[in-house]
Amino acid sequence: QWHGQNKQGKQLPDGTYYYVIIAHGKTRTGWVQINK
Repeated sequence: QWHGQNKQGKQLPDGTYYYVIIAHGKTRTGWVQINK
């Protein structure tokens, strides 16, 4: 679960973000859009 925060716990501004998740030897990538 992710709450739209950066590593310092601050809310990210609206926008489109690219993500990379590496777990159990697999890599997943994609886009997420934040609109408040």
